[in-house]
Amino acid sequence: ASEREPLQYLRRRLALGVAEGEELAGRIPLNCNLDYLNGVAFDKGCYLGQELTARAKFRGEVRRRLMPVALHETDVRHSAARALPPPDPVPGPAAPLSSTPDVGAKLLDAATGSAVGELVAWHADSHAAVAMVKLDYALSGDVLDVDVDGAPGVKASPYVPPFWPEDDEEGGA
Repeated sequence: ASEREPLQYLRRRLALGVAEGEELAGRIPLNCNLDYLNGVAFDKGCYLGQELTARAKFRGEVRRRLMPVALHETDVRHSAARALPPPDPVPGPAAPLSSTPDVGAKLLDAATGSAVGELVAWHADSHAAVAMVKLDYALSGDVLDVDVDGAPGVKASPYVPPFWPEDDEEGGA
């Protein structure tokens, strides 16, 4: 195995919007897309948080989900619903951003200043990140202009990951 393989895996995982390990700690499985990634079986077994997870699934009340976001310093705005992901981040390291975002940084709507998400995972060698994003905002169809709190000039562009079901445009359960 080459030294680049772990970094390629990390870049691919971030570009797909998949969290792992500590990034999942304390989060509801449906918010982390585990239903879409076959990480939850609704027909068997017992697990921590089963009642809350099942209730959210069957009521269709998932309000936030992990989504991949492209971090950039341009003034590009787009709609996240079935948006194309950024160019493949795997081949080489990303050019450094002029301002470094912190994991846990709030994602803010540039027009209103209201929080619309939170950065969950990011690495300096990738311009893709994973964020917990409010679905009513991200999938509204509106053009999104999102700032990263604490990282002046850095924008976040959420996009729908390719593993989300086509018939689930709302990102719900």
